[in-house]
Amino acid sequence: MTDNKNKTSEDADIDHFLDALKSNFSGEMDALASLVELTEQIEKKLAQIYKEKFPKTCRSCERVYNTRDEYLRATFATEKQGVLWDSFVNKVQEYRNCVCGSTLMMMVPDRRDLTEFGIERRRLFKLFSNKIVEITGQDRLVVEAKVREIFRRMGKKTAMPK
Repeated sequence: MTDNKNKTSEDADIDHFLDALKSNFSGEMDALASLVELTEQIEKKLAQIYKEKFPKTCRSCERVYNTRDEYLRATFATEKQGVLWDSFVNKVQEYRNCVCGSTLMMMVPDRRDLTEFGIERRRLFKLFSNKIVEITGQDRLVVEAKVREIFRRMGKKTAMPK
């Protein structure tokens, strides 16, 4: 079987799973669809913020990272948390290590939703992400991108009319 056929089979399996979820948990799935819509709005704002930060060049080896996706794939999480909040300047500091070993830092505006809903959303996201990192050993930011994609796909599937 080719990769294309595997993907099609996997997509069909996910679609079947989501159909079952939708029929048995319609209220919960509607809430998830709302969450995904809000998440997509936030991600559009983030995409604009990060667009202004690239290309990014390592000062040590002069490697150029043209996009955020390239940056995340080619760099590594530091021992510091991937994201630290600096309340003095109300910015988020993101730390990654370049392939040469030098630490790269990017500051972006604070974009956290401090409502009860936002706090619960982050708690659930962290719970999912931590478990996947623990099981797979993958880089945290890569896992978080995958979790966002899973939630987005689930939300789009549940938002489709019956």
